[in-house]
Amino acid sequence: MSMQMPKPVRSIRKAAVALASVALCAAFGVAVAPAASAANPAPPFGQCPSIGASPSCAILIVINPDGSPTVLTDPSVGPYDSIEDTLIGVQNNSGQTITAMPISGTGIPFGFDGDGICTYANSNCAGNTQDSTGYGGPRTYFTDYSSPNSGTVNFNVGGLADGTSTYFSLEGAVNASSLVIDSLIKATPVAVNAVEGAPFSGTVATVKDADTTSTPGEYTATIDWGDSTTSSGTLSGTSGNFTVSGTHTYTEEGSYTATVTVTDADNASNTATVQSAVTISDAALSAAGLTFNSTNPVSHTLATFTDADPNGAVADYTATVSWGDGTSSAGTIGTSGSQFTVSGTHTYAAFGPYTVAVHVCDVGGSCADATTQVLTFGYATGGSFAIGTAANTAGTVNWWGPQWAQNNLATAPSAFKGFETSAAPPTCGSTWTTTGGASSNPPASVPTYMAVVVTDSVTQSGSTITGNVGKVVIVKTDPGYAPGVGNAGTGTVVGTICG
Repeated sequence: MSMQMPKPVRSIRKAAVALASVALCAAFGVAVAPAASAANPAPPFGQCPSIGASPSCAILIVINPDGSPTVLTDPSVGPYDSIEDTLIGVQNNSGQTITAMPISGTGIPFGFDGDGICTYANSNCAGNTQDSTGYGGPRTYFTDYSSPNSGTVNFNVGGLADGTSTYFSLEGAVNASSLVIDSLIKATPVAVNAVEGAPFSGTVATVKDADTTSTPGEYTATIDWGDSTTSSGTLSGTSGNFTVSGTHTYTEEGSYTATVTVTDADNASNTATVQSAVTISDAALSAAGLTFNSTNPVSHTLATFTDADPNGAVADYTATVSWGDGTSSAGTIGTSGSQFTVSGTHTYAAFGPYTVAVHVCDVGGSCADATTQVLTFGYATGGSFAIGTAANTAGTVNWWGPQWAQNNLATAPSAFKGFETSAAPPTCGSTWTTTGGASSNPPASVPTYMAVVVTDSVTQSGSTITGNVGKVVIVKTDPGYAPGVGNAGTGTVVGTICG
């Protein structure tokens, strides 16, 4: 087997001050707890059962809240084999579960020669299939002991929880001055809050080492982000107080657990693992409404929206459309370029303006609202009424009657009273034809909001009158219209269809 090198100087330094004090007082039979944050146990140390000639622990290692070790000695307890071997207890007061504890020392504490505590009572090792030395207790076993003066004590069955204890044995007459124990890394979780699709960059844990001379370069860190992604963490800080930070982008909102593992670069057995709660919020939605005109069978895009989450898909969203007439229905999600769209189909019972409210939500919970203005209108039966370019479209317009030419287009033939008889709905750039006066057969009634042609050219050849369609507008019609040539049709322009 290859021989393990002695512990590095840094590791020995971690406990040197405490051990020097303990060694001095141990010579006088006094147990001293340097740098402890609370009162330490007093002998007898009940963390160990009576084994062989030892009624309790000869040595108790206390892991303090800052991760530093304190080694206590009960001078009244001798070797359990009545010759040299030592019964050792461990009390975990660190505030976290520990899985391993590197130990080195003078003499041959790991020079196991077959007379471990298991040879005195099988119950000491009952169920401990990981220990092959016979020196481990019911929850402890050893690794890295190819050199007789150093090794690692491991705590199985999920580690040694805070506030609990266990025991093991070492070879030879071990005392406080002969042991060197690394201070254990103490890690504390830090809650993470971020938004889906947006990079998070920040602290995920804090780390403390009782060795105040330690530097960030003496540790490594990994972060399992809880979404099947792992990356390296970055340590920063001084004097044994460090932070672990990382950068990651979560693709979906929700709750995650980030597992942060920090390892002492000098000794891979000295690690600390904590789980930090991660809350990922749903990315914000932003919606915008539209303004459009439509006949009362409406089928149109009603709003557009964007999601701050770049991973959003059509299936992630739902929309509700309140049509402004007391009814509502589900909207249909689609895409248009880099935006999402909400469209819908609805039939209004009456023409006129409506305010349509669109409410869109992500499956993650983010919602946005948009307001769309819709003006519904109809066409006259049998053709379209017209106004001229000279008409004052900012006020009342005259679309039928005996004064049509005077109020709309002075160059128009007097026979034209305002109604053209094209069969198809008017479109900008087209032309129309009709006959004069009442012979054009205007409808008996008109829509309250009606499509009206805007023309700048009306000519007559024989009985046929023709003109052009420069624009198509929507007119809110006034009461009082009748198809006779002596009656006037008037109203107000409230919207434009084309032109």
